[in-house]
Amino acid sequence: MGQQLRWIGSIVLLFALVACARPGPAGEQDAGGRATPSVAVDQTPPTPVSGSTGEEMPAGRMAFMGPYGPSVQVFVMNADGSGLRLVSDGERESVFPSLSPDGTRVAYTVQVENSLDLVVTEIESGETDRLTESPEFELQPVWSPDGSKLAFLSNINGTFDLFVMDADGSNVRPLVQLPESDERLGGWSPDGSKIVFVSETQTEQAIMVVDVESGEVQELTRRAGVEANPTYSPDGTRIAFYSDRARPGEDLELYVMGADGSDVRPLTDDPQAPSFFPVWSPDGRWIAYAMLQGQQYVVVQRQVESGLERRISGVDGIVTSWVAADEPLADTGFTQEYVYTLDPQVIAQFPTKGSPDAPVVIVEFSDYQCPFCKRFFDETLPALTPYIEDGTVRLVLVDFPIDNIHPQARPAAQAAYCAADQAGPEAYWRMHDVLFGRQEEWAGREDVVDVLVNFAEEQGLNGDELRTCVEENRFNDRVELGLAEGTRLGVNGTPTFFVNGRRLVGAQPFEVFAQIIEEATRGE
Repeated sequence: MGQQLRWIGSIVLLFALVACARPGPAGEQDAGGRATPSVAVDQTPPTPVSGSTGEEMPAGRMAFMGPYGPSVQVFVMNADGSGLRLVSDGERESVFPSLSPDGTRVAYTVQVENSLDLVVTEIESGETDRLTESPEFELQPVWSPDGSKLAFLSNINGTFDLFVMDADGSNVRPLVQLPESDERLGGWSPDGSKIVFVSETQTEQAIMVVDVESGEVQELTRRAGVEANPTYSPDGTRIAFYSDRARPGEDLELYVMGADGSDVRPLTDDPQAPSFFPVWSPDGRWIAYAMLQGQQYVVVQRQVESGLERRISGVDGIVTSWVAADEPLADTGFTQEYVYTLDPQVIAQFPTKGSPDAPVVIVEFSDYQCPFCKRFFDETLPALTPYIEDGTVRLVLVDFPIDNIHPQARPAAQAAYCAADQAGPEAYWRMHDVLFGRQEEWAGREDVVDVLVNFAEEQGLNGDELRTCVEENRFNDRVELGLAEGTRLGVNGTPTFFVNGRRLVGAQPFEVFAQIIEEATRGE
């Protein structure tokens, strides 16, 4: 966790945190031995606010970054979660959105070939203008309160430094260049005279404030730990940020302090649900933030004084901007759910079990040495087996060995193919079951081929023939085919599943699959 905490703003690391989500309890069984479909996990309904407390629902518009397809994209929505729409192109990695003060435009970072550039998109028209064109990285744009300027980060000088430019991309000038330090941007003061940011070295992080005109820098906090994403309250009297102060190196929580760095106090404290990226509501009464819960980044809105919270359902991501708006965004029917298109010619090369006409197809990208893949085998696959046997589910297993940490996974995968080469598909699945069921007997062993040969001989196969097959890497092309398809789909951890084209990451409990099965059998 410590490495991920060092630069939680790195989206690659941030969204990779969910790759090994913990499974929940197994579902109940019906009279036929099949697990009963139930509602998927992490669907906690929002806490009622308006009417029960006399408080109005949070208003305005939000921009957030979240998963969509094989990458992270930029979205906008009303503060109550309605009016959701995609702002970025849905293909190139797009992160760190910032809404213009009037809520009509979004500035964000987009990946262009091997660099990161800044663009601005008009929400209603979708028209996009590119503000920077550089072989270096420009990221994390933030609008000034009057909409005339953008602050941003660039590594053009070797470290990430703070720059300011006009909103049309002209008049770029450096603002903060601290020696041997990377800067992480926070936000403008309400009057536009200051910017709060983070200075990060190898050993410390400090929250600082820079005067936009003079360039004078003032240090507010410094510690050997995480101090990140500081943002001014709308009245300029407070700064919210996230930190690992409560449990250094382990958990992230939200904090608020005075604008001068005094009176630091926690806003959240939940070791089971890290919280980060606080963003103030336009009226300063609420803070929105991301809470990691299971495999999802839940958007939470919290009343600063009362502590009352509500969650926005149907959204997975990190809010980075919240502004007032004259009119709410109209609902378009868009949802964040993304359906992946797998290459049928590639998938047809891999072992399958279940009816070819099954309404539910689960494609599993798996690594025989991965403990979380074994957890799926031990705890979830038994509940899915009755559905496979009755023709409801077809399972396809695609090998995705992670060689740098699981060097025995590739020979294990080839051993299963070699078994099938000798005795057909049933021999493959018997070897599959043995490899996962007895993982501790071969994983990490230098003599792994000897163990695999013993497994084959126990199943009545020719051990010498299997040894030759594995040592010749006879099925390595098939393994590489699976790795290439998984990489194309954005797979970066195991197990990863595509259930009727919907992506699930981690050792998911049966309940998650059950909801999709229920929808498919109802014809939804």
